Amino acid sequence: MAARLGFEPRYTAPEAAVLPLDDLAISKPSNLGTLQNSAKKDIKQQEFRADLKNQTNKENDMNTINVENCNEDIVMRLACESIRAEVEPILQVMGVPYKNWGKTSPTKSFDDFLRAMAENEIHWEYEAHSSILEIDAAVVNVYWNNGTNIETLREKYQEFKDGTKIEKIFNGSVIEHLKGRETPRAAALRGLAQKLGGTSEGFKDPKRLLSLQLKSVEVLWPQLFPVYPPFEVIYNRRIFDLHIDNALYEIEYICKEPGVTTYSDWIVMD
Repeated sequence: MAARLGFEPRYTAPEAAVLPLDDLAISKPSNLGTLQNSAKKDIKQQEFRADLKNQTNKENDMNTINVENCNEDIVMRLACESIRAEVEPILQVMGVPYKNWGKTSPTKSFDDFLRAMAENEIHWEYEAHSSILEIDAAVVNVYWNNGTNIETLREKYQEFKDGTKIEKIFNGSVIEHLKGRETPRAAALRGLAQKLGGTSEGFKDPKRLLSLQLKSVEVLWPQLFPVYPPFEVIYNRRIFDLHIDNALYEIEYICKEPGVTTYSDWIVMD
């Protein structure tokens, strides 16, 4: 893993010797020239050491990161590079075509994969050369009563930047992967805000979503994972229900994200 940041040892130049100008040195004229040359040499050495110390400190300042003040992107980049150094040789040994990820839809890039690992979104036992990834996900089923029937929101299809359209198999209105130490409920609220808040602003306000309730927990055993082929994935899913009022209702919800746009609409429950 990455070394701790901001605690690199700094070089400290030794203090230069200073020639004492005592009475003994002054009382021996025959050694005066030698003493003057020695003093000049010591001064030069002292100046050189001071310059070296200043230059070393400058280099250390450039290479030292203060974690408390640094940009989050820098920390993430360093984390990704550390993970890259560990997992890339293993992917090569396993014959995984990771360099082709992101070139065709719906795959994501190797950089996306590294970031997902750094954020604990994807769990992979890479030291064991496992071919299975594990993901914790929050799934929200959004319901609306139209006065006659209960309707459920579904992700209808996704359209990628290359024009590819992929119809979604209904398994939840909003699905969001947990990141870091995020709780399932926090991930659910984040997903609602990101996926539906662009169409209906009320989904960005947790106070409008108090009916959000955890209903069940399920595990979906290994299945093909088209995002990072040829890996398979296990989903640990927390299922939430959310009943919305008319103020949050829209006929269609559109979520635009980098590289992909998701369209959601309603279906009548049986």
